[in-house]
Formats: sequence, structure tokens, C-alpha cells
Amino acid sequence: MRKLLKQASTRLRSFVDQRDDVAMILSAAYLLWMFQRVVTGDLSDFLSGLHDHLTDMRPVEVLTLAPLAALVVVFGIFPGLVLDLVNGSVHTILDDASKGTAVAVPPIVPVAAPAIIAAVIVARVLAAANRRTPETALVPEAVAGGRR
Repeated sequence: MRKLLKQASTRLRSFVDQRDDVAMILSAAYLLWMFQRVVTGDLSDFLSGLHDHLTDMRPVEVLTLAPLAALVVVFGIFPGLVLDLVNGSVHTILDDASKGTAVAVPPIVPVAAPAIIAAVIVARVLAAANRRTPETALVPEAVAGGRR
């Protein structure tokens, strides 16, 4: 009986692995297709109407982003530079946490915290939807009073 269960478990695991592989391949294909359509597609009527308002990055923006990009590359190649900085703190926290006891969390907290976050997001979306912004003046219908 044990051998039969092991064979069934192995077959099920193999099926799940194959299903996951197919899902990953389809996700990658969709991501590439979406990237192609977004980046190399034709400009929409709205964006083609903004040709004077669209500009490349200014030198100040380049000077701001260049050091950040360099740090991303350096820390990507040598992650030990960052990990060594936080290694001592992480070990101290883990040692303290392993000696302590579990903290009792009231049952309302896991429900209330996401509810509060969701309420804030909904409030911000509603506030943004009800506020008129200067960007609406760039829409051709708003500029021409509904005429093109």
C-alpha cells in the first residue's frame, strides 16, 4: 500500500510540475506579447496629439538617475556590499526573536488592518476621480470645447 501511495504521489507531483511549467511558459509569452504591443505599437490619437508636450529627460533628471542606476548595477553584481552592512543587525534580531515568546495578536487585527488599507485606497481613488486636474486640458476634446 505504501508503495502504491508513493507512486501516486510521484505522478501527482509530476503532473503539478508540468502544469506549473506550462503556466510559466504561457505567462512569459504573454508578457513578451504585451511588452511588444505597449513599447513598439503605434501611438494612440491622444499621444500623437501631445507631440509638443512630450520631451526627453532633462539633464537634472539624468544626473539624478545615473548614480541610482550605477548603484543598482554595482549591488546586483556585488550584493555582499549591502548584505554585509545588515548582517550584524539581522543576526541580533534573529537571536533576540529566537529567545522570546510569541506575541498574542487580537483576532480583529488581521481583519481590520486590510480593511483600513482598502478604505484608504478607495477614498483616494474616489477623491482623484472627483478632482479636475490640469492634465485634462491636454485632451483635444477639452481644449477645443468638444470640437476637433
